[in-house]
Amino acid sequence: MNSILTYQRLIPVTGVTFASGRENCTIMRPEIFFLEAGRIGRYIGFVKEGTLKYIAVDPEGNEHIINLEFAGEFVADFPDSIYGVPSKVSIKVNSPCEIYCVPTTTLRNRLYADHGSFI
Repeated sequence: MNSILTYQRLIPVTGVTFASGRENCTIMRPEIFFLEAGRIGRYIGFVKEGTLKYIAVDPEGNEHIINLEFAGEFVADFPDSIYGVPSKVSIKVNSPCEIYCVPTTTLRNRLYADHGSFI
């Protein structure tokens, strides 16, 4: 399952610095939402520890797990978070997590500065 979004593994992680202090780190317990469907993602996270699951709801209201994220991977509703579009999926903590978070506005501003036509 963790290889569904294989394109994420193709993105180089060079030039990304996470502060080692707690100011950028969030500890989350199971069943807490990192992002709820219908909301705009406020953060892109790097999972230091734990697992999260992406959940989509079908027209009948049934939940389906469509992806998982593990330690060492990024978590976000990409690209909707970057574009400021409400998410179509929820991202829920599956096991206790430690996540380094970067506000999507920080990344969006960096993309505009470096590649104005990107967005």
